[in-house]
Amino acid sequence: MKRGLRFAGVLAPLLAAYACSTYEGVSSDAPDASPDAASDAPNAPPPVSNAADAGADGPWCALHEPDAAVCDDFDEPGTFAGRWKDGTDKYHATMDVVDDANALSKPRVLRVVQEPNAPDVSTALLNWRVATPTTSISYGFAVRFDHVATPLDGGAADLSLFELHVAAAASDAYVTFGIAPGVATAGHFSKDKDGGATRYGRSIKLPPIDDGKWHEVVIDLDLGASRTIHVTLDGKTSEDVFGEGFEVAPFDFSGGLTFAIPTTDGWAIAIDDAWLDYH
Repeated sequence: MKRGLRFAGVLAPLLAAYACSTYEGVSSDAPDASPDAASDAPNAPPPVSNAADAGADGPWCALHEPDAAVCDDFDEPGTFAGRWKDGTDKYHATMDVVDDANALSKPRVLRVVQEPNAPDVSTALLNWRVATPTTSISYGFAVRFDHVATPLDGGAADLSLFELHVAAAASDAYVTFGIAPGVATAGHFSKDKDGGATRYGRSIKLPPIDDGKWHEVVIDLDLGASRTIHVTLDGKTSEDVFGEGFEVAPFDFSGGLTFAIPTTDGWAIAIDDAWLDYH
């Protein structure tokens, strides 16, 4: 059940695997370029970038994903927790619905800000659990990186967004969307429930990510016969990649910031138009 875009782990080992895995190509002419400089302060207003691409005011979910199991355009004021049936989790990060003149669907976004100098990894999650075995899963979101943080250890500022955990009978399989400076990847791995090996699948290298601009992501998973992952980023699609450890099973979906290592100044991220569908 592949879903097109409108235009065109909470585990450190997965992010580390991105850097050393064999990448699958994408259908893209985008060069491997470094991102533009980010804002100097995590709470500074985002630069005006591709505002012309922003959707018109109105109920985005009703117009674009009316049949999704869950959809949140974050345009309603106040709490968003009631729209995510299994609640929220925050750890060394804040997560708030705020007004944003450059929202992809106006007038508001979900803003996530990582705590500077945190003593441990940071998360800010919207949770949705499905207890019945599921064959086909699709989900999507828009993300804008308003401030790219500096790691405490001086290494790469890695983080991951929107994690899917498939609770299979013999193993736990994970899919996540990861970011390192200027590079986006979608990766997956599985862990045997009997304490056996962790198996890493091939990560999917995606077109470069620009700071301060909106990027739209759609991830399609087939947990049935083909057991594949298919990723679309800003209208450019990846090849199908075999999903290690996938099978028809219940799953947990965590939207938002699923993992960020401690940093000196904290990431600042805007998220809009998040949805999940499954059959």
